Amino acid sequence: KKPNPGEPAWESPWGMGRPGWHIECSAMCSDVLGETVDINGGGIDLNFPHHENQLAQSEAFYDCEQWVNTFVHTGHLHIDGLKMSKSLKNFITIGAALKMYSARQIRFLFLLHQWCDPMDLTPVAARDKETGDERVVGFAQMEQAVAIEKVFVEFFHQVKGVMRLTPGGYSVDQEHTWGEHERALSSAIDVARAGVHAALLDNINTPATVKTLKELVSATNVYLSKTSAADVRPLLVDSAARFVTTTLACLGVAEHSGGIGFGEIGADADDKTGGRASAEEAMAPALDALVKFRDEIRALAKTGADKTAIMRACDALRDEGLPAIGVKLDDRDGGALWKLSSPEELCKELAREAEAKAKKEEETRKKKEEAARKAAEKEAAARVDPREMFKLGEYAGVYAEYDEEGIPTKTKDGEEVAKAQRKKLAKLHGAQKTAHEKYLAKQAADGVADVKL
Repeated sequence: KKPNPGEPAWESPWGMGRPGWHIECSAMCSDVLGETVDINGGGIDLNFPHHENQLAQSEAFYDCEQWVNTFVHTGHLHIDGLKMSKSLKNFITIGAALKMYSARQIRFLFLLHQWCDPMDLTPVAARDKETGDERVVGFAQMEQAVAIEKVFVEFFHQVKGVMRLTPGGYSVDQEHTWGEHERALSSAIDVARAGVHAALLDNINTPATVKTLKELVSATNVYLSKTSAADVRPLLVDSAARFVTTTLACLGVAEHSGGIGFGEIGADADDKTGGRASAEEAMAPALDALVKFRDEIRALAKTGADKTAIMRACDALRDEGLPAIGVKLDDRDGGALWKLSSPEELCKELAREAEAKAKKEEETRKKKEEAARKAAEKEAAARVDPREMFKLGEYAGVYAEYDEEGIPTKTKDGEEVAKAQRKKLAKLHGAQKTAHEKYLAKQAADGVADVKL
């Protein structure tokens, strides 16, 4: 290839030039991997002509029929339908994405999408309150990733709450025979193992893998909802949770810590000893005592005269104090369940819940206002005396004569009102008479003098 000014060049039979990027890659691969390459990867745009050229060059050089055993071509990432690239200035850096979402949520986004297919992201913009400028605050497709992460987070918290009742997962004093619900969960575990295996064999189908794990989570939750805490078979629940954990670890969204759960929160990046598990073990006694104290205070408040103030303090601890140190409480009939998470994620979750609550309250307010407006209009209409109704509003000036009930008999032009039209007007008159009588009765019951219209 003819070099551009300033680029390196060498003498060749065709003049001064330099290798093109196809032959550069062929040379580098051969230098490192030799005459055969097991897996060669890249974006789908490299399929042709880049990889085709590499094959032609290398197979000719080594005089072989197959230089690469397997090509792996990933789909492109698109922003609003356009391929993300620096030239289009529609790219987002990993650092910027991590300011909006956690690393695990971003990884779930990619796991929920088949690796070889194109992925389209739709930016969600919001106006900055201080500057008034619009800025990207997220992506629409991330809602599913955040939701699926929460499903697994809640599942692990639920399982850990059950396992804390039987440390080690086994007690000689506990019944371990299986009934209908245990057999159903065991079958669900077997189905999940087979499903994950088949999905990963099917072109590393990560969306199907995550879907299968979610189905196992649902089956476990159903089992826990149908079984009392005393009758739960911890070894069975532990088996389901460990399979989910191990599979998520293989997918890169959990740590291989040997425990249950995602495991990375609170652990040092270089700590391979399960820092998350040791953090829970260290804090569990204090948290259990705190939860027990809070439950006792709430129980006393429900039977005492000053319960409102005590309940308010308990809720403040739940909603403000504990989330600030990475602890979330879920109120339950049998006692509150504590959960460890990052303070930042808890604050975001509380903010999302507050926003959803405010939105729901606003919708309720609008519905009430609309209902009040319609009721006011209905009452205002009912106040009109039926003998006067065809002389007001839309009927004003339309008719000239009326009978004793106030039903029009002649139009303003002196023409008799047609029989069909008069029948229709009589029906409207009857409805108004009924509404007006109800209105007068209500006014009389309320002791309010009627004002004739």
